[in-house]
Amino acid sequence: MRVAIVGGGQLARMMAPSFAELGIDARVLVESIGVSADQVYADTVVGAANSLDSIRRIVYGLDATELAKADVLTFEHEHVPSQIIEQISQEGFNVFPSAEALLYAQDKLAMREKLLAEGLPCPKFAKISTERDLVRFFDTLQAKEVVLKTPRGGYDGKGVEIIDTPSSKFVAKWLEEHPAILAEEKVDFAFEASSVVVRSSRGEVKAYETVLSHQENGVCRYVVAPAPGLSVEQQQKAQSIAIKVAQKLDVVGVLAVEMFVTKAGNFLINELAMRPHNTGHWSINGAVTSQFENHIRAVLGLKLGDTARINPEQYTVMGNILGSKRTALSEAIPAALAHNSGAKLNLYGKEIRPGRKLGHINISGENWQKLLEDALWIVELFEGKH
Repeated sequence: MRVAIVGGGQLARMMAPSFAELGIDARVLVESIGVSADQVYADTVVGAANSLDSIRRIVYGLDATELAKADVLTFEHEHVPSQIIEQISQEGFNVFPSAEALLYAQDKLAMREKLLAEGLPCPKFAKISTERDLVRFFDTLQAKEVVLKTPRGGYDGKGVEIIDTPSSKFVAKWLEEHPAILAEEKVDFAFEASSVVVRSSRGEVKAYETVLSHQENGVCRYVVAPAPGLSVEQQQKAQSIAIKVAQKLDVVGVLAVEMFVTKAGNFLINELAMRPHNTGHWSINGAVTSQFENHIRAVLGLKLGDTARINPEQYTVMGNILGSKRTALSEAIPAALAHNSGAKLNLYGKEIRPGRKLGHINISGENWQKLLEDALWIVELFEGKH
C-alpha cells in the first residue's frame, strides 16, 4: 500500500513514524528540497500544491507504472484547489478528504452556512458583501465589537480582525479581495476547546478526548488533554458535536473541531481542520493510537486504533515552540531533559523565524498544572527566553 501526501510541513513529517511502523509506503509532495518532511521521507517530489501536474506526479509516481501508483491521496494542509482534487478523483484515485468535504475547511462562509443548515452550534454570523451589510449586522447584534474574517486563506490568526466600527479599513480592503467576507459575534467564552475525531473511508468513527486549547496572538500556545474544565457530560457533548460534523460533512481522515466553551458551559464551533491538527499532537505520547496513525488507517479504510489515553489517570500537556532567539534548537536539548526527563521533544527541522512553529513538547502526568508549568518553561528555553 502507498499513500500520497500533499504538503511538506511538520504534519507530514509526524506521519513518518506511523508509516514505518505499519510498513506502508508514502510519497510526499514537498515545496522545496530540505523542508521539514523532505528530511525524513525517502520518496519525495518537489512541486506546488496548486499544480495538477505536481499532484499527478505523486499519485502516479514518476515512472507512471501500476506498481508506482498510490492507493490514496491525502493532505497535510487545505490549500489545494478543489478543481484539482476533483480531477484526480475523476481519474479513478481515492482522495480523502474529498473536494466536497474539504470545501468546508477551505471556505469559512460555506462552513458556517452548512453547519447552520445541519443544526450545529455556531456563533451568530452574517455574509458581508457591502459596508451596509456590516452596519445591519452591528445593529442586529447591538454589539460594540464584531469579528471579521476572510472566507479563505486565513490560519493561525491571519485573516481575522476584531473591529469596533462598520467603516473599519479592513472591510473595504477585504471586499476588494473577496466577493464577500464573514462577520461574527465576538463570543464571550470561558476557554477554547478542541475535539479531534477520525472517520474511516468505511464509515467507522472514533473521538479523542476533548482538550483545552490556549491561544496567544491567534496561535495555539498549549493544549491540556483532557480539558480540565469539562465535566464528563460536557466531554461527551463536545465529542458528539465533532462526530456529527464528520458524518454530516462526510469527512474521511482526522477532523479537528475547534470550539468556544461559553461561560454557561455550551459549545460554539469556531474552526474546522480536515487533517491531523496541532491540538491532537498530545496523542503521539498520550493516546493508545496517535492521530497520525489513525489518519493513515482512516484514508486506507483500515480498522481504526484505540483513541483512549494510555493512562486514564494522567493528563498530557503539549506546548508549542514559537520562534527562537537561538541559532540552533539543539542547544537547548540537554537543559530541557534535565528540567523534566519525561518530556518528549518533537522538533520539526525548520529554519528559525520569528513566531514560526518550530516544534512541540509533550509531558504526561497526574498534575496538569505542574505539567503545564514544566512544558512552558521548556518551550521558553527553546525559544531562547532563558
